[in-house]
Amino acid sequence: REITNKMFEHEKSRATPLMKTYSKSDLEQFFKKLSYHTLSSGNINRFSRSIPDDLLKNIGLNRKDFNSLLQVGIVQEIVEGDSEEIIYRHQSFQEYFASLALKEEILTDSGIDRDAIVNYLEYRYWDNVWQFLAGSLQVELSRELIEYIKEYDILLAGRCLAESEANIENFKIFIDELFVQISDRIDAAIALAKIGSEKAVDPLIELLADKDTDIRANVAIALGKIGTDKAVDSLIGLLTDKNPFVRINAAFALGEIGSDKAVDLLIGLLVDKEHS
Repeated sequence: REITNKMFEHEKSRATPLMKTYSKSDLEQFFKKLSYHTLSSGNINRFSRSIPDDLLKNIGLNRKDFNSLLQVGIVQEIVEGDSEEIIYRHQSFQEYFASLALKEEILTDSGIDRDAIVNYLEYRYWDNVWQFLAGSLQVELSRELIEYIKEYDILLAGRCLAESEANIENFKIFIDELFVQISDRIDAAIALAKIGSEKAVDPLIELLADKDTDIRANVAIALGKIGTDKAVDSLIGLLTDKNPFVRINAAFALGEIGSDKAVDLLIGLLVDKEHS
């Protein structure tokens, strides 16, 4: 949100015709509706400049002002042959604005409309939208949302938990369920690592000594993504693991963490044919 607000402020400082007519709040509303409708149509990170008139009406813009909106730094135009497409400068912009619209879609005076949620859980390209939403909700609503998502997709629920302000202590059983899936699903390990609680990180480090090769390899990647120095010594130990995939993942994880302690060992691996 901070980045998009700065972009809107920059647009306002330019005193463009668009900003003489509309406020920063208006711009957010336009992009919210545009992002929601384009993503709902399966247009991920891009859409045609020639959007239908009924969509323009829904957004609240005429064609001239819509073309001016496309000059704001959130999106940019790409010309490929006879096709003129608009792409978001980063896909997270579309996902963030769509999450603002989704928030209005699923929230009622009495809480979360569970029936409205189901339609969006079927499509993977809404996953990051749910994470943005979980991070923006008040704690109790975020907890309610995560509990419901967990019934459909435990891994997505884990990623949402990582972005929310909900108390990790309330999800102990949920976290235990994620641990069960580590051997088969690397994203389960990553979800646990992203949660970032000591209750998740410390058991992950212990799993680096597991007998299962897949578990050691997956957990190494996960700890590298979270970037915890606590795992450095254990990851260094995996640089001499019997399994090449475990060694590679451990080296990658150490590189992600950026530990000086592992530099000499990593350089040694580069020249060691047995471990290359």
